[in-house]
Amino acid sequence: MRCALPLVLVLVAACGGTKTQRAAVVPSAPAGPRPLDLHPTASRYRVDAKRSRFEIYGTDVFGSEHRMTFKTWEAHVTLDPAPRITAKIETESVVVDFPGATSTVQKHVLECAKFPVATLDASLARTDGPPAEHVVEGIAELHGVKKTLRFLGTLTEEGDAYRFKTSFVVSRKEFDIHYAPIEPFLRDDVRIVVNAVARPERVSAEELPAE
Repeated sequence: MRCALPLVLVLVAACGGTKTQRAAVVPSAPAGPRPLDLHPTASRYRVDAKRSRFEIYGTDVFGSEHRMTFKTWEAHVTLDPAPRITAKIETESVVVDFPGATSTVQKHVLECAKFPVATLDASLARTDGPPAEHVVEGIAELHGVKKTLRFLGTLTEEGDAYRFKTSFVVSRKEFDIHYAPIEPFLRDDVRIVVNAVARPERVSAEELPAE
């Protein structure tokens, strides 16, 4: 079986690798799957959050970047019948590196009580570019808004695991994310950085079918 797998998650594109790209919101449905030229050892993979990096950077009008991370998020990759990524983020687990900003982001920017979860359901396929270059395309739901997104990244094998890396910029206003009191001081674009390691997800004895 020649197919394989990245996340999260989460959100599209013109250039791959770790270069920052402009995220594209596409109006059409995701394209059909294409095979991956890799050799997986399992049919389902789980992103190891402890070994992975998922960060969002917002920039103020003075040029300073502020980082957001999430304490609780998960992503899976399934290969049968075609490679797909599913990711889920608990928005209330957000942490902002600017003193006092976490509560404001939770209550007024992400509105976590109203929109507690952000998700991505997307396909994963290789491109016609460099061997490691892959495209992620699918539906992202954030702040109650669903958009079809597409972005490029690199997918490489690390033993029985895979590493997916990407960096891209997306408009927060596409997802109706704004907060009037601080709008004059924030830029619309946010930068998303992903460096995710996905490992084979083993089936536990409890999940095995009865004989």
